[in-house]
Amino acid sequence: MLKMETITNNWEVIAGALASVTAFFTGRKMQKITEKEANANADEKRITNIDKIFKIQNEQIDEIREQFENRVKHLKDYIKEIEVVNDDLQKIVKSKQTIIESQNMLLDNQNKMIEEQKNIISKQNRFLGIYIKKYGKLKDDEVH
Repeated sequence: MLKMETITNNWEVIAGALASVTAFFTGRKMQKITEKEANANADEKRITNIDKIFKIQNEQIDEIREQFENRVKHLKDYIKEIEVVNDDLQKIVKSKQTIIESQNMLLDNQNKMIEEQKNIISKQNRFLGIYIKKYGKLKDDEVH
């Protein structure tokens, strides 16, 4: 009975020791649960943050895509305008080329006429030289 009496007399000490051991293991288990919850919360926050980042990036990509598409549309419209202007300029150039060709033909004809006039003047100068040698210079009275 000594054992029973020892337990009965020291039940507070024994209960305190058991309570301490139980409290230690319970505290340890609570600490692990708290750590798991903290890790789970941290993972959840990371996932939420990553979702937010993806959402922001997708919005930025959509905005960039829209700006790019608008720029492409603007450039296509500009190219169409340039093509119209180019067509008009080609028509003008073609018409000017026709005018230039006709002017060149006129110039060629005038150059031929000038050469003919030079030849006529040259012949007249020779005849005049022969006339002056044969008859002498004309007097001013005879010219009019």
